Amino acid sequence: MEILKKTALFRIEQQTKDTPPGEVTNISLSDVPLLPERLKCFSALTHLTLVSMKPRINTLQAISLASFPSLRMLDVSDNSVTVAEDIPLCPTLRRLFIANNRVRQWAEVERLAASFPGLEVIDATDNEVDDASRFNDFFELFPNLVALDSKNRDGEEVVVADSDESSSSLDDSEDDSEDSLISEEEEEEEGETEKKNENKRPRACEGLGGDADNAAPKKVSRTQ
Repeated sequence: MEILKKTALFRIEQQTKDTPPGEVTNISLSDVPLLPERLKCFSALTHLTLVSMKPRINTLQAISLASFPSLRMLDVSDNSVTVAEDIPLCPTLRRLFIANNRVRQWAEVERLAASFPGLEVIDATDNEVDDASRFNDFFELFPNLVALDSKNRDGEEVVVADSDESSSSLDDSEDDSEDSLISEEEEEEEGETEKKNENKRPRACEGLGGDADNAAPKKVSRTQ
């Protein structure tokens, strides 16, 4: 365990070196112990990834969310998280990735909604509570939600843009909501439109009406 703690400290140092603690906005850790006391000093964090920690995180209370008033993305996938207790209010959080955890009761989801009222993207796959019959209930509970498990309110697959999640600065605009979600059907329609437009373009080498400079030389048959 001591070796893993040293590994965690080393990774934190590598990601934050040459940056004052109050200006660090992004930390990503996996397969190491959670060190909440070490993370608390990074009060400007906007993106925090804690995936498959060792030992696994079993409650969001362990993360000291109150220390990160600007947090916009939290990824705690592949842990053992339950939401048995109320957690601090975090109104800035827009994206929550909590896949493959132990969220089992709807009351736990209600606690998440109370603490993260501004959520726009949720990934709760591989949790007992993430049942198809509850799909619409999520959208009713989270008024700003635009994607649940990579699906929009209509059940259509969407691609969640991840450019914002790797940025080192906080964008004041709310452009990581519906504008950052692209329907796969829309992508296909755009591709078909481009193909149709391509087919409609006149070909300079066909017939006699093309550009004389660009037209291929006409074949002249030999006469006897």
